[in-house]
Amino acid sequence: MNRIPQRTPKPAFTLIELLVVVAILSVLLAVLLPGLHRARLLAARARCTKQLEAIAGGLLKYAEENNNRLSLVGFGANAEFEFGGWRGRGYARYRPVNPHAQPGLDANSPSESEAQLFRCPADGGDTDDPTSLFEFHGNSYQANMALGCSGPLQVIDGPWGAIHSDINRLLKKGVPIIDTPQSAFTLLVGDNNWYRQLDPAWHTCGKSWHDQRHQYNVAFLDRHVERVHIHKGIYYERDAYRWQPFNKDLDDRVLALQKGVPCSCGGE
Repeated sequence: MNRIPQRTPKPAFTLIELLVVVAILSVLLAVLLPGLHRARLLAARARCTKQLEAIAGGLLKYAEENNNRLSLVGFGANAEFEFGGWRGRGYARYRPVNPHAQPGLDANSPSESEAQLFRCPADGGDTDDPTSLFEFHGNSYQANMALGCSGPLQVIDGPWGAIHSDINRLLKKGVPIIDTPQSAFTLLVGDNNWYRQLDPAWHTCGKSWHDQRHQYNVAFLDRHVERVHIHKGIYYERDAYRWQPFNKDLDDRVLALQKGVPCSCGGE
């Protein structure tokens, strides 16, 4: 009589062993996920920096063709972001800086897919609306309005209004903005919310996109790009950044006025 061989039962995991495996995986995820998140942030910031370098170069090439001025007022009241990109949700079709920033990119009605240079990979909208500024305005980045890129500055009551009036007078006079002595400190273009953070007239802080509170990727007039910590309502931070490109007298007046600017963003 032939004996039927018996199968040896395969060993199974015990409940304790399963719990140990789950615990090990949880620890590994807790260690790896922050690192992956940081790697994504660094990659987005690096790409944003490269894009801003190209956009800053495009703005300055445009200025060189226009007597060293950023006279973009003829392209609409929102020219500080309509200078490049695509039309977004019904904004200007004509984006004059496009071919200067990216050779071959049409200035007339480019498509969303063609204008990706102007999309910051970390674009998270603004304080009031999380909608991507690239989708909304057609451009994630905003140029410095004190350089004349959006026409005259708004003249408000009080001493700030007097400074705005003087800058408007210089812009109308045609004072060039390129190759100023303080080019390395003069803000040119950056993450869309940087100007909201800078301007004391805005009562809310500008939303930061790169996971660092009140820090923004910004290109300067000398074309270098860096992450800048902007204090709410502070136009001029000595040896860090300045808002207007014209003269030291305006810097001194801004510094005097800033002493009365209250901190409205958690003391920063």
